[in-house]
Amino acid sequence: MVSSGWDGLVLYALVFLLALGIDRLLPEPPAKVHPVVWMERAIAAMERVASTRPASAFLFGCVIVVTVAGGSAVLA
Repeated sequence: MVSSGWDGLVLYALVFLLALGIDRLLPEPPAKVHPVVWMERAIAAMERVASTRPASAFLFGCVIVVTVAGGSAVLA
């Protein structure tokens, strides 16, 4: 567990700077293997079968969010 106060703040700042450095050093993966592109394709495929009625479209949208976000979290 991270301690409170300045120690915790310094640790969070160091982790942030490390993440920023890694992000600057490593290139973006190609679209073929980029997880965000996979998520977009999954959402687009699910939207094609979605209802146009407002109530059912809202519920289906909730299912899409839970499915895509949950699936991404499980894969991560």
